[in-house]
Amino acid sequence: MTIFRKLFTALKGGANEIGEAVVDANAIRILEQELRDSRESVTKAKESEISLLARQKQAVAKSAALTEQIEDYERNVVMALKKENENLALEIADRIAILQSERDQQKSQAQSFGKSALKIRTQIQTAEAQINDLTTQLEQVKATDSVQKAQETIHANILAGKSSVSSAKESLERIKNKQEYFEARIEAAQEMETQFDLDKKLEEAGISSPQTSAVSILEEIKSRSNYK
Repeated sequence: MTIFRKLFTALKGGANEIGEAVVDANAIRILEQELRDSRESVTKAKESEISLLARQKQAVAKSAALTEQIEDYERNVVMALKKENENLALEIADRIAILQSERDQQKSQAQSFGKSALKIRTQIQTAEAQINDLTTQLEQVKATDSVQKAQETIHANILAGKSSVSSAKESLERIKNKQEYFEARIEAAQEMETQFDLDKKLEEAGISSPQTSAVSILEEIKSRSNYK
């Protein structure tokens, strides 16, 4: 996988400041596309690996079948020699030589397919690790970018005096003040009603409420000031 190389190649052309600004503005989208392309490449590589492993399995099976044929012909050679038919034994031996060559070729192919499949498997693992790492980094960059954009918007609104957050807070404060004022009026009314009821009960019972006279107030002030 050459994700970084592709990305670098795509960005290398715009070396001036304007070009770099355009690249930076689209960097996330470019990298997302690169990751999609890389995942598709990995999928194709896995299909190639499966094909190689299948061909390796076929080669191994053919090699095993050829080995069985060779062993059968070798027994035939022994039987021909026992019957002193050396010409037939030689003819069978020629056939064995051909089969051995075919078997060796199948073994070689099986090994080659296996090595290629292993190489692709290693490349796939490396690519998947890079893709996972880049995906994690991309998600972090996107999250940070979203937070920074939100902070930038809030900061700009506050500086311009158009902060919706500040307006909402002010509205909440006004609502809270109105609610507190309403509750205070209710409590005051209840207290007045309670006092009125008490005075009325005292009046009905022929008991007057204690009144504070000017003389008593004067005496209290003299007492506090030690004035005689």
